[in-house]
Amino acid sequence: MADSRYIKGVDEVGRRLRALPPALGSRGGGPLRYALMQGAKVFVEGARGRVAVKSGQLRDNIVAKRERNPKSKGVTERYDIGMKGGTRKLANTRRNRRTGRAGQIVRTAGKVFYGRFIELGTAKMPARPFLRPTIEAEQGRALEAFRAAFLRAVELGEKKLGRGA
Repeated sequence: MADSRYIKGVDEVGRRLRALPPALGSRGGGPLRYALMQGAKVFVEGARGRVAVKSGQLRDNIVAKRERNPKSKGVTERYDIGMKGGTRKLANTRRNRRTGRAGQIVRTAGKVFYGRFIELGTAKMPARPFLRPTIEAEQGRALEAFRAAFLRAVELGEKKLGRGA
């Protein structure tokens, strides 16, 4: 975890955030949500540039996903960088009824299920990671994007307060 002493400008960000009223900072995620998304975009762009491209489908399915209930993880806001997945409802077939799974909602890996095989490798294929190296290489740029976006959002909030809105 990055220490605030090593990230230039974090003290200023904290001071200005504490000066805002709680309603402005928390509504819809506030400045924090916007700034985290800007930082996540840096990682997504970097991963899309590093992934091995054959059809382009894996590259197009690398996304930043917002945690629906971040408070359950003990944080205010959270974004995960990864590949699109999803859920589906199991069909009402004899086999699913027999196992008691008919109608259940299950997680699927989506169209790009093979992305984890490329990232981590298999018994027959060496790993060709694209997410982990991106996280390591783009940390500085992502922190700077986060800081700039956060300060910009806080300034807008301060202007809004000045107008009495």
